[in-house]
Amino acid sequence: TACTPGSSWNETGLTVAGTTSISGSNSTLLSYTNDVGVDIYLNLYVADANNQRIQRFASGSTTGQTVGGVVGTIGSTSNLFNYPRAIFVSTSTLFVSDLYNYRIQRYTYNASSAVTVAGGNGLGSGLNQINICHGIYVDVNGTVYFSDYSNNRVMKELNTSSTGVVIAGNNGAGNASNQFNGPMGIYIDVNNGSILYVADSANHRIQKWTIGGTTGITVAGGNSAGSALNQLNTPRAVISDSSYNLYISDTNNHRIVVWASGATVGTLLAGTSGTAGSTSATLNYPNGITFDTNKHLYVADSNNFRVQKFMTCTVATTTTTTTTTTTTTSTTSTTTTTATTTTTTTTTTTATTTTTATTTTTTTTATTTTTTTTKTTTTTTTTTTTTTATTTTTTTTATTTTTTTTATTSTTTTTKTTTTTSITTTTTTTTAATTTTTTSGGCYFGDDYVKMLDGGRRRIDELKVGDKIWSLADNGRHFVEDEMILMMHAERHSLDVFYSFETVEGDSVSLTGSHNIVVVVAGETQPIFLRASKVTLKHRLVMFNRTIGLRNIMVSRRIGFYSPLTLTGYLLVNGISTSVYADSFRATHHTLHRVFTPVRIYYRLTRWFFGDSYNPFKTNIEDGMHPLISFILRHHWPIRAIYYGSHIIACTIIIAVAVHFTQQLLLQSFTKPRKLDIK
Repeated sequence: TACTPGSSWNETGLTVAGTTSISGSNSTLLSYTNDVGVDIYLNLYVADANNQRIQRFASGSTTGQTVGGVVGTIGSTSNLFNYPRAIFVSTSTLFVSDLYNYRIQRYTYNASSAVTVAGGNGLGSGLNQINICHGIYVDVNGTVYFSDYSNNRVMKELNTSSTGVVIAGNNGAGNASNQFNGPMGIYIDVNNGSILYVADSANHRIQKWTIGGTTGITVAGGNSAGSALNQLNTPRAVISDSSYNLYISDTNNHRIVVWASGATVGTLLAGTSGTAGSTSATLNYPNGITFDTNKHLYVADSNNFRVQKFMTCTVATTTTTTTTTTTTTSTTSTTTTTATTTTTTTTTTTATTTTTATTTTTTTTATTTTTTTTKTTTTTTTTTTTTTATTTTTTTTATTTTTTTTATTSTTTTTKTTTTTSITTTTTTTTAATTTTTTSGGCYFGDDYVKMLDGGRRRIDELKVGDKIWSLADNGRHFVEDEMILMMHAERHSLDVFYSFETVEGDSVSLTGSHNIVVVVAGETQPIFLRASKVTLKHRLVMFNRTIGLRNIMVSRRIGFYSPLTLTGYLLVNGISTSVYADSFRATHHTLHRVFTPVRIYYRLTRWFFGDSYNPFKTNIEDGMHPLISFILRHHWPIRAIYYGSHIIACTIIIAVAVHFTQQLLLQSFTKPRKLDIK
């Protein structure tokens, strides 16, 4: 079918990097693909997030070369990453958002280390700081544009300055026209460098801003989260073309959609609306997207651990030539070309003066030769069979005396067979546990939110004693009123290892490894408490009146951790139920909750006597461990002995009293009453 390249695509994708549903760290595998870029030489770049590296795949190759980071190694030096998130590729330069180092790194071609071009000054909201960047764009002048997710703004940084300029947002989290709620992917209009598109993820919309303007307009979505074609569900990336079409990675709908300029609904380009899959026609949480110079679309298919290429259509061309001849005879001319089986015939018949229109049609047959090489390696413990498919494409050009028509058809058939003794799909970075250490207690990341009784929400690092919050009951089926009574431990500038759990709906919570979280084992219904470092993708997290599956577990180093204590012993973080206690001392959640009973009683009594404005613990700890918690940690063995001993003593007393009364009853039953002799 005739079409314009870039107006339609083959609905079946071709895997050009990684192996479907197999996570790994060798040169042919990927582990959670966050973003993708293509240079003018058709080299493919992939943000291989959980492997802490950027991989480059030469055109047509399935073997990657690490061009940034060190596989499995988290760090903050110029050659390491702490979760590479977004990338932007120019002719000879690669830009990378180093998510939890809060910076943007620039690599020149084949360099082993990078230069920081934005951020790198710690977590914060200053103009020289970044608080999680999910999107980058670099213009021809070298100006770096980036989304500042937790600060709900988009900034630009000139290549001659170390301080950024706010160009959109910065008005807090919200859904007003001058606000964002978690901006992620960004893109500058290819026709107008003053127009910015932003994937406003938690508002489920794409916003169009004039750079430096005060408000944006919604050009896609904005009709709440959903899978209808006039809706989006947590979009994470957006790009545009010269026809003002927007291409959107509609992540939680597992699809790529196209919105024409001025349209109120989108058109499905790839994937299946609302359904995750691992076939060549489906996607599983698509993230970054990009085009190559031929307008083929590349998709970072995150949870399938691969990059998919969706080919745009080719063009079949028909050329018509008109010739005017004056003659008195009939002439027939036949020209035959041998590039393929192609015949072009032109006939002109004239009595006096006659003009005949002749149509020349070129038919081209492309032949594809496939060479398959099989290499088998066997060890005593693992057997792996790898098949590499190599495709050679023949292009044929047919030429006539009046016109030249070129038609090229490329067909690639790839067969991959992989046999392994075990397949691990847990997407954590296992080396983090050996290269870093966690704190002695369980803590939260300060950027996460809790829900307040007044309907608002507050960051964990901003909680104060007496704050009224919502928690979930033990069974997770209803909300209970709760209160923050003590900040047990806070370290605003310390680096620690966090486990970040991302649900299939895009919600997430970050905890240190020893922290307890409420989970449900697949196939079970009863919630249990489990150490964060032991949670796998087979577990389900507890949200209000339901459980929800996990799609990704990420390990990273982050700055700042906090440990609040509540009356209920629970904390509802980003809608996910957690315990406020840690597994550091091999005590259960319920045991620790009983240990803190005197603290809760003291808090309630003093607040009852002196009012809600009274802080019975004298201080809101800003940094360090509260003296009360230090005392408990120093004397935890005597406290254990008292706690468990009290149970033994109580049980002994109860048994002794029961035996005593039983004995008295038995004596009364077998002793005859004496008669009184009354005279």
